[in-house]
Formats: sequence, structure tokens, C-alpha cells
Amino acid sequence: MISRLKALKEPNARDFKPLSLLIAVLWVLALFPSSAAQIQVQEAGYCIDLPEGWGPVESYNRDSDNMNLSFSNKAYTAFLNIIAFSPDSFGKAKDMFNYVKTQLKASGEGASFLFSGENAYFADLRFKSSGKDHRGYFIFINSDKRNSFDYALLCFSTVKDYTKNHDSLLSALDSFANGEAAKLFPGPVSQFYYPVNYLFTDAASINSTRIRKTDIIVPVQIGEERYVLPFDSREIDATKVVVDREARILSAYKTESREAVDAWKRFYRVIYRDNFHRLDKLYSILFKDKEQDVKANRVSLAAGMLKFVQGFKYIRTGTTADLFSPLSAASRLSGDCDSRGLLYLILLHHIDIDSVLLVSTRYHHSAVGVGIAGRGAKIYFKGRNYMYAEVTDNVAIGQVPKSMADPSGWIPIKLGYPK
Repeated sequence: MISRLKALKEPNARDFKPLSLLIAVLWVLALFPSSAAQIQVQEAGYCIDLPEGWGPVESYNRDSDNMNLSFSNKAYTAFLNIIAFSPDSFGKAKDMFNYVKTQLKASGEGASFLFSGENAYFADLRFKSSGKDHRGYFIFINSDKRNSFDYALLCFSTVKDYTKNHDSLLSALDSFANGEAAKLFPGPVSQFYYPVNYLFTDAASINSTRIRKTDIIVPVQIGEERYVLPFDSREIDATKVVVDREARILSAYKTESREAVDAWKRFYRVIYRDNFHRLDKLYSILFKDKEQDVKANRVSLAAGMLKFVQGFKYIRTGTTADLFSPLSAASRLSGDCDSRGLLYLILLHHIDIDSVLLVSTRYHHSAVGVGIAGRGAKIYFKGRNYMYAEVTDNVAIGQVPKSMADPSGWIPIKLGYPK
């Protein structure tokens, strides 16, 4: 069986055009891709958030009905092909794997897993096409939901460029989301390593309070109340794998370039998505019983969440990412401004308070803009004011150091908030 850790660290079937031909066509027709970041393919029911510099292979997609689309990096050394099959084209995800493996005359292995409660299969395959050796990761998702699609995700590179493209291949695959709700759940690669099925009572509903496994217990005191937060070290490791992978990708972009700024924003989007529902149990324990306060006093609840985050010890990782995932920061009760800012933002979004991450290269700092009314420093972004919230010093919402008070020094980043 394929090793999960190794993999991470390093229409009707008869209507599906032969894959060997598909691969060959991509290499022949490749033209410079149009710019792509977050792409919604409504006809096929999915969206992707590709690494910066990737885009659609327009020459291949031109005559497509959007059921079979291809995307690539700028150098055309890495490709992602997504095929949406009509329901019941295959009995299970492994059937899709066997079909594709036969079509490509490929070698390799795979393993079954659950992707947000649905039958899925992850494979590492090698194959030859157009005289070139290829290798890639393929994911197959078989939905049991009525009127939903089955998906084959084929992400591959020439063997010659495989090592260089390895992180981007996994990142492109991990950006896939089959529907709006999926945008707030970890991607399929992350779920292959550590399932989030403890969040599901069935394939369609979320049970935020059910705990899968615990081997770390963290006592917390907020005011006069004491709590115990349970964590699974394997889940924390899973979020670290994503952070480290995305940091390696980010480090390849030239500092301060337009592409680097967009890649930077995507870096935060990926981490936000991977952690959002992994923090459900923390939210449920600390704040869910205070939900009635949201309508009565949103400022009070937002302030309470901020005080929790401000109480953390300031620590930096010293790694390429120099960032703890929000889940890891919560388990340690420590982290830097980025880690705490992301955690606070996710907690605010759990109670539907519109907020944005604030980052600054000028100030070398991160904070949060909170969408509530009040007095104090504000950041104007896309038609509304956001109150400045400092996540490392114990100060109230709206208070900002004079050295960081110029709003032009901050870049607001909208993350995940669906409204």
C-alpha cells in the first residue's frame, strides 16, 4: 500500500478520451496559460486554487464542455487534468484508478481513503507518453450524493522535472474543492494524510463536537473559567506538512514581485482552509456556549476571543515557513503574529463576524481587521471599515501602536469568509 507520509513529504467511462492521447495532446498544444488563482467550474461543480503562475491550458480547454479541463505551470513541466464523470459511471473510486492505470499502461500503487466522508483513492503512478517518462499523483473521488459528479484528478510531471515540481503537484491537487462547503475543509491530499471524518455524522452533515482521537491535553483558563482542550499530535503534524510544503513553494518567488504578493496571499488561503474545521472542537469547548452573546454583544465576544489569543507566548519556528499552523499554535498556546492572526480570524468566522487578515512588509507584522462597530483605529477595505485588532499585545480592539498607525502600510487579505 502507498505510504501516506512518504507521498506527502517527498461522464461515462466509455466516453472518456484515451488518457495516453490526452497526455500527448497536452504536450503538443501547450500555450502560455492565462493567469489563474481561484477558478470556479460551475458546470462540473468544483473549484481550485492553483499555485501562483499556474493557469488553464487554453488550447486544450477551448473545445471542452468543462467536464475535462487541463491546467499547467508556466514552464509546462507540470499538469493538472480534472475529469468530472456523470454519477454512477464507476462503482467506486478504485474502479476509476484501475481504468486510468490501464489506459496509461502505468505502474504504481494506491490506497483508499475518505474525502469528506466520500469514497476516494490516492495513487502514485509512472507512465510513458510521447516518448517521455512521467510521474504523478492521481486522486479519484466517487460521490454517493445524488446528482453529484465523480472526479479524476491527474497531476503529473516529466520524471526529469518531478523532484522540482513535487510540492506544486501536491499543492495543486490539494486545492481541489467539490462544492462551496468543501472550501472550508482540508483538501484531498491533507485528508489522505489525516482524515477529517470525525467532523461528519454522515456524508453531508457536520458534527463539530465529536472528537476523533486525543493524545495532547492542554489546560486553559479564561477569566474565572477553566477548560481542557484535546488535540491529536498526528493532526497537528498534518497541518505542519501543509505549512512547510506551501512555504517551500512560496520561497521560489522573487520577493516583492506582483507574483510573490499573489503567492503570499494564496499561502494564507491554503493554511486557513486546512485549519478552519480542524478548529471546530476548540471553538465548541471555549466559545460555543456563548453564541447567544453574538447578537446581544458581538464586540464582547470578539474581545473575549482576542484576549485568549493575546495570552499566548510569543514564539517563532525558525523554519522556512517561520509559522505555526493555527491548530499547532492553539495546542502550544504560543505562536507569532501570523499564527495568532490566522487563529483569531478563524474563530471570528466561526461566529460569522466578517474579518480580514492584515499583513505588512513595512511593519513586519500581522494583525486582524474585525468587522464590528466601535471607536479606534480602522482599516477601510472593499466598502467597509474593519477595526484594528492587535494579536500579540494585550490591548483592546481599535488600539494600534503609533509606529503602525498608517493604514497604507497594511494589506488586507480576505480569507475564506463565505458571505
